[in-house]
Amino acid sequence: LKNMHVRGNPWGYPPHERTRWADGLNVTFASKENSVDVLYFVGCACSYDPRGQKIARNLSTILEKAGVNFGILEKETCSGHEARRMGETGLFQFLSEANMALFEEAGIRHIITADPHDFYSFTQEYPANEDRLKVQHYVQFLNELIDEGKLEFLSKLDKKVTYHDPCYLGRRSEVFEEPRRLIQRIPGVIFV
Repeated sequence: LKNMHVRGNPWGYPPHERTRWADGLNVTFASKENSVDVLYFVGCACSYDPRGQKIARNLSTILEKAGVNFGILEKETCSGHEARRMGETGLFQFLSEANMALFEEAGIRHIITADPHDFYSFTQEYPANEDRLKVQHYVQFLNELIDEGKLEFLSKLDKKVTYHDPCYLGRRSEVFEEPRRLIQRIPGVIFV
C-alpha cells in the first residue's frame, strides 16, 4: 500500500521506469499539447513485469498498424484497484482522483486497457464519468477496429484455443463475448 501511494505501483519500482517498456517504439505521451484519440492505460503489470511488457509492446504495435491516434501517460500511476480490494478506500480515492486529474489535463475522452482490474475500477468504481470517458478493454476495441476494417489478420494460425475468463473481466464486468469473438476471428483457429 505504501508503494502504491509513494511510487504509484505495488512493487515500489521507480516511477521514471514505468514507460521504459516503450523504448524503441513509436509511442507518444498524451498531453494537452499532444492530443490523442485514445489513451492506452498500460497499468502496473504491463509497465513493470517483463511478461506484461510484451503485451504492452504488442498492443502498441497493433494500434500503430491500425492507424489509431493513441498515446500513454508519462506520469501514469496505479489505478488503485488492489488498494480498494484490501479495504484501503482512502488510498483508492487518492489514486483515482490523481488519475482523473491526469485524464482531464490531457483531454482524454477514450481509454483502453489490457488489465481487467483497471477496466473494472474505471468502469465500476471511479467517480461518475459516463458523459466524460469511454472506457474499453482492449478486446472490445480490437473487435471494433476489425468491424471498421481498420485491422485485419494477414496470416492463418493453425491452433486449437481455449480461453480462460479473467475474473474481473468476465464475472465482475460481464465481458464474456468480446474475447471469444476476437479469438474466433483469427483465421485457422479452432476455438474450444
